[in-house]
Amino acid sequence: MALHQLAVLLAEAGREVRLWPLEKPWDGGRLVWRPLLWHIRDLVRRVFCSDGFQVAPGARMRLARHREIKDAIVVYPEVIEGNPLQASRVVRWFLHKPGFHTGKIGFGAGELHFYYQKAFDFRFEGARNGGELSLIKIFSDIYRNENTGKRDGRCYILKKGADRAAGVDLSDGVVIDKLKHSDIAKIFNQVEYCISYDPHTYYSVYAAMCGCKSIIVPMEGISKEQWQPVEELRYGLAYGEDQLEHANQTLPKMLTLWSVREAANKDAVANFLSQCDAHFD
Repeated sequence: MALHQLAVLLAEAGREVRLWPLEKPWDGGRLVWRPLLWHIRDLVRRVFCSDGFQVAPGARMRLARHREIKDAIVVYPEVIEGNPLQASRVVRWFLHKPGFHTGKIGFGAGELHFYYQKAFDFRFEGARNGGELSLIKIFSDIYRNENTGKRDGRCYILKKGADRAAGVDLSDGVVIDKLKHSDIAKIFNQVEYCISYDPHTYYSVYAAMCGCKSIIVPMEGISKEQWQPVEELRYGLAYGEDQLEHANQTLPKMLTLWSVREAANKDAVANFLSQCDAHFD
């Protein structure tokens, strides 16, 4: 979601933007059978299926072609090791702590690095740190509290914390991971508790916006300050059940905070572009 939103905002800022789906193979620059088969499969999907890769409605962008990579600035998330597209200009955006998911940190010299929030800041020798690039999409038209009456039950978020939930009995609730936004919002407006094993997901915020008691399952040996060092980003959320009162008291501040931060997206993208233009000039 974050990468796609960056692409949309860059297009709105007047830049040419192309997307490269993770499943699309790269062969080192030569157009041979693997990329060709990918294009054939994509064409079949678009003609006969509804699950092909799609961009945001109205977005002025399309999927990238191999020949467009050479002169492009390529933005990789931290989970991509190395430079598989062999781009000459690389931006690395830390959407989580480097190495958290893969156990590997494979970045290159000359890269420009940004972090989504302070908790993900990571310094790498030979790379320039561009600072924070935090883009907010709160979907307030979808995620809102439409049930101020009786609530019952719970739902679960696994996502990046699926490994932590291994062996846990989740049969007393519904896992929302692969549902559509509209269906998730409906569940958030029915249940009393939303329990997330993913310590860093906006769905915990969406749950609180819908009136859920939004609980993040604490990570072993990690305090709430280590989990989220910025106090205001803990508003409306409970890092463990013992923080539910804090979450309830700070919920009004959270609703205001995210609206303000979403409005700052354009400034964040303008800073990103300024840093890129200066670094790759």
